[in-house]
Amino acid sequence: MQLLHEHYPEGVTKASIEAISYTGLQLGFPAPAWGGKLTIGSWSLDQEPVFNELLRVNHDGNVGIGTDKPLAKLHVNGGVQVEESAHIKGSVYINDWHIYEQDGELRFSKNGTYWFAIQASGQPNTQARFQTNGALQWEGVKHGLFNRFYGLTEQ
Repeated sequence: MQLLHEHYPEGVTKASIEAISYTGLQLGFPAPAWGGKLTIGSWSLDQEPVFNELLRVNHDGNVGIGTDKPLAKLHVNGGVQVEESAHIKGSVYINDWHIYEQDGELRFSKNGTYWFAIQASGQPNTQARFQTNGALQWEGVKHGLFNRFYGLTEQ
């Protein structure tokens, strides 16, 4: 274990337990200037021991996995696997795909310019299905009013 202090960047004390020597826990003081972090990682046992940080909790509550500069409450640099379901409240951004919780809209974009959107509408029990067995092409799209729902019409 290593305790950090602003005047002792190498740590105040180092402790090795025989069975668990070179564990990877570092505690920092709660002020941002002093690091204010909790890090978990592993030490290399090569010639010169080097700490390999795996997880960090910053003074502001941001958690980083695979990054030492988390930009959000959970910032993962690497793949994430979810076995069951993930419940997300708010917007979801996946590369150039955007899902907005507020209006139930799925938008496809490239470099920030939207080029296709699917929006949920209707009553809670409304069911709709779109299916194609080949290529689908529209020459033009305009909004039309049909049975109180907006939809696509052929031009």
